[in-house]
Amino acid sequence: LMIKTGSYFIGAPYVAHTLEIQPEQLVINLREFDCTTFAENCLAITRTIKSENPSFEKFCDELKKIRYRNGKIDGYPSRIHYFSDWIYENN
Repeated sequence: LMIKTGSYFIGAPYVAHTLEIQPEQLVINLREFDCTTFAENCLAITRTIKSENPSFEKFCDELKKIRYRNGKIDGYPSRIHYFSDWIYENN
């Protein structure tokens, strides 16, 4: 399912710094990605589809859990910035 989800986005442009908005907030952008946002969105979509109640709200919750420490947005430092941390947190 993850591969199928990722395949859907083939051809989407690579764009850096799409999350750099102040104040820190959940950015949802399925039109353009960097490496990490591509992986985050594909994982969140996959988890949402596999959930008992798939919805946009569920997708947002999954994305927050993936992108932020303990799923809580608490300013810029709460976002997982290093891919090695992202892998550890989302294992």
